[in-house]
Amino acid sequence: ALELFIDDFDGRNFNDECIPQHHRLSIQQNFISELNPNINFISKCHPMTRSEACLVDVIKEAARSRQARDKNLAEFKEFLHEELQLFWKMRVEEAEATIANETFNLITDNSTVLTFGDGMNMVRIFEKAKRLGRKFEVIVVDTEPGFSGKRILRCLTGK
Repeated sequence: ALELFIDDFDGRNFNDECIPQHHRLSIQQNFISELNPNINFISKCHPMTRSEACLVDVIKEAARSRQARDKNLAEFKEFLHEELQLFWKMRVEEAEATIANETFNLITDNSTVLTFGDGMNMVRIFEKAKRLGRKFEVIVVDTEPGFSGKRILRCLTGK
């Protein structure tokens, strides 16, 4: 949703010739002033998770940053997209690898692991443990209506 908001942001109050120069908002101020009511609306419809709130804070901080100053609209939007991608890479992709590496150490020989759902990160952890010779059992908990446990079971058994 944030990517679409950035794409759609047109900075209309920044370039509006009808507004005197001294009353115009900077691109940064304009972006934040348009983002805030949208975030408020979204959070009223669906309370934000901690990671969603963190992402919004990161984008606001990037928009206010020194690096965002003196950019034209296209450069400003590109900068925000780059910050979103960096956040995703650092906080999500690298976190998955760290979790997989750290969790792998918890699986010891002859242990039993209980898992719920079908997280692909768990599949990677189990595959790594198996590849490195760990002997363990997995109990997969499943629920209706999604039966997500069946997906992880298929991944683990190859059936």
